[in-house]
Amino acid sequence: MAIKILGGMAKGYTLQTPKGDLIRPTSAILRRKAFDTYQDWDGWIFIDGCAGTGAVGIEAWSRGCKKAYFIEKHRKVFPILEANLNKIKESYKKEMEADTFKASNQPIEKWLIGFQKTYESLDEESQSKCLLFLDPPYHLREVYQKVIFKRLIGEKWFKGWLWIESDEKKGISSIELQKQGISFYDLIAQGDSFLGIVKITEHQ
Repeated sequence: MAIKILGGMAKGYTLQTPKGDLIRPTSAILRRKAFDTYQDWDGWIFIDGCAGTGAVGIEAWSRGCKKAYFIEKHRKVFPILEANLNKIKESYKKEMEADTFKASNQPIEKWLIGFQKTYESLDEESQSKCLLFLDPPYHLREVYQKVIFKRLIGEKWFKGWLWIESDEKKGISSIELQKQGISFYDLIAQGDSFLGIVKITEHQ
């Protein structure tokens, strides 16, 4: 299975993927729809919360974001993520700073505990341009609950953007999210899969 970067500086770049079904990548069609809809990435910080190959975070960087974090808990997948990031760094070393990419091998809900201090040290504009992409295996509903409703909304420190990818049948549905208090700024769908765009505020 080949995964390519769809646009920006690294358009056409092919990423390494693990064998078997260790990951479920965001479909190219849904990724294209999202990045065609949201094109201004200047100054943004992108957090690829269940990174896999790193395709979504690299896509955001390719299109202009200034910094990308990649969090992947699977020990067999993480080396492939690191290999993809190192290859991109080598290919575009003139275009990026040394700390443009940061990767971490741990669950996203745990990583966010440490990231809170970093986030709170940012100026208000940078905080508002911070985006977390959450795309766990669809059946892991507890990850959605821990990240969205506990770490981000429940603890009331994050005032950035959230992209929630799920599946209406296999995962937590858009209706369920709305019933739990999520207000979508936008909703991008591809078949049963969807990407819910959320602006988190104190009153979310």
